Amino acid sequence: MRLLHKLLILLFCAVMIPIGLAAFFLSSYRAQARNSVMTLQKNVVQLSALMAEREMQDLSRRFDRMEIPDSGHISREDLFSIIGKNPEFLFFALADRQGNALQSGGDPEFVRLFGNASPEGDSLFLEARRTGRPAAGDFENMFNIPACRIVYPFGSDRYIFAIVSLRDLADKLEQQKLASGGLLLADNDGNSILFAQALEKFSKDTIKAMTEAEGLMRVYGENGSRLYIVFSEPVRGTNLRLIAVREEAEAFASLNRMSWLMAFLALAVATALYFSALFFARKAGQPLEALVSASKRIAIEDFKTPISVHSEFKELSDLIDSFNVMMKELQRYHGIHLEKIFEEKHKLELLISLISDGIIFCGLDGSLMYANDAAMKILNGGDKELPPEERQKKILSLFQKTSSEEKIINVSYEDEEKCYAVNARPVYAKTEAQSVFITLHDITLERELRRIKEDFFSSAAHDLRAPLLSMQGYVKLLEYAVKEKKEKEYVANLNDSSKRLFALIENILDFSRLDSGSFSANPQKICLDDFFNEAARLFEPVFSEHGISFSYENRMPPGHIFEADPDLLRRVTDNLLSNAVKFTPEGGSVSFIAEEASADLVRMAEAEISGNIAERPAERKDIRLLFTVKDSGPGIPENKLKEIFEKYRQLGNRRGKGFGLGLAICKKIVELHGGFIWADSGKGAAFHFII
Repeated sequence: MRLLHKLLILLFCAVMIPIGLAAFFLSSYRAQARNSVMTLQKNVVQLSALMAEREMQDLSRRFDRMEIPDSGHISREDLFSIIGKNPEFLFFALADRQGNALQSGGDPEFVRLFGNASPEGDSLFLEARRTGRPAAGDFENMFNIPACRIVYPFGSDRYIFAIVSLRDLADKLEQQKLASGGLLLADNDGNSILFAQALEKFSKDTIKAMTEAEGLMRVYGENGSRLYIVFSEPVRGTNLRLIAVREEAEAFASLNRMSWLMAFLALAVATALYFSALFFARKAGQPLEALVSASKRIAIEDFKTPISVHSEFKELSDLIDSFNVMMKELQRYHGIHLEKIFEEKHKLELLISLISDGIIFCGLDGSLMYANDAAMKILNGGDKELPPEERQKKILSLFQKTSSEEKIINVSYEDEEKCYAVNARPVYAKTEAQSVFITLHDITLERELRRIKEDFFSSAAHDLRAPLLSMQGYVKLLEYAVKEKKEKEYVANLNDSSKRLFALIENILDFSRLDSGSFSANPQKICLDDFFNEAARLFEPVFSEHGISFSYENRMPPGHIFEADPDLLRRVTDNLLSNAVKFTPEGGSVSFIAEEASADLVRMAEAEISGNIAERPAERKDIRLLFTVKDSGPGIPENKLKEIFEKYRQLGNRRGKGFGLGLAICKKIVELHGGFIWADSGKGAAFHFII
């Protein structure tokens, strides 16, 4: 059902997107329509205020054209003449500055009402006298005639008090159609006249608040049940304001009806689409659920159960049929793949069992996971069977003591003892715990052959030494006996060859003694200044002869004394400086430096060369010396930096020939002094040794 719900939600959301867009556009249209309605009302009140302004300007011009005697007394004939010329004057009176009526007249009904009235104390009269401008107000609907009172300053000390009919203005304003609303003409005191019968009455305080408002205002009617929107506009040149009032519900009635209609339509469409999507999802959900379940079965390698559900949708039905066919093919290929894996495993096990080297696969705790027959024989020490606990401890000790370098172990059998090279490598797997792969290679024969070879070379070198010494003696005699130039060259070549052969024999013998441990150093107290300067002076002519710049520097304090075998140490410096001569081209440079070795450098050297010294002496408390020979030759390849210290290993050079034993002898001598020797390469080669 979870897939069904997701499909249902997906379909429903896809259909609701256009409905949401329609709602957005409807909201935008509604806002624009509301603005249009209020703009229309604002325009109507502005136009009506302009009409009222023109009407009041016309009345002002009439007042200004009236012919009233300067004496201030007006006759009845003049009064009726003025009223006759201005029929909209329902009542007309002339008053002095104190508000006393000088003469009055007009329509009999209005004369009866206002004939005895005096402007004195009237608010309009007081305002006109204070400001010196016309004042209008006190609107009334008298005898079904809209009228207002006007006080007009006439001259410096006379005022016209008139009740004027606003019928013409009312007819004009009624032409400004304002559905469900109307117009009010009001003064500052809240007196007003309404130009619409549909609107309810408003109190003076409410109308006064309308005149003081700027822009849009909302007010409730007297009974508080209706809300009106109000715009007011001043009638310029007067104290009047024209107010447009419209019931809000009626103003936006059509817009609200349209919004509700669209909302109902959207709800109806959404409901119909929901049930349609529900129906479709139920039809499509069951086959999809079956496909999901089948995919999960495939993930756990269950290919036997096909999908039995059928769909009314042709596409889903074809997909189910194709899926069932795929499951059958996967089942077939899975069986073939398993058979192939088993065959390959059997071949691999057979191949490993036939290998003479021991192969062990174990966990980090030494637990045995796999071992071939050769490895089991090595672990058991023969054909006997070790307990699993002892075997686990033995395996654990093998890879714990073995780093990236090979380790040599000896295994004793009943009738013989064998030597094995042990190499352990960690195996990293993402799905399984970390394990260790160990190989044990039988090097018993190799070591025996090497021992025999060393013995042979040592014996041969020892036996050849005496004849060579005799031969060199006879060669010396021949040098004095021969006189011909060509014969002298032959004797010189013979002498050089014998010297080279004698040097090779000496090196072989020295290395054999050093390698066997039968050779011991004879340490003496040596003055570093004498030793260093003598070594440098001996090689100065050699470097000068080959055009090589040679510099040497002793950075230790004068008179520094150290202990070492001077002959053996001289052998080391001579070999390193001789190599520098061989590998440095003409015009190059060689430097020879002696200085104090820092504790950090000693630790770094020990870590770098760890495993190369069989028995390292205890840490020394005295000052360690660092000797460096650096040349500007071609340098040493990175993969040859350790290999060059092995026997009979040489790199190509430009001048001179060697035997590949010099650096091996240097290494043995330095180690004999409890020190370290190493090389690095950059722009040329550099050899360092610490004693």
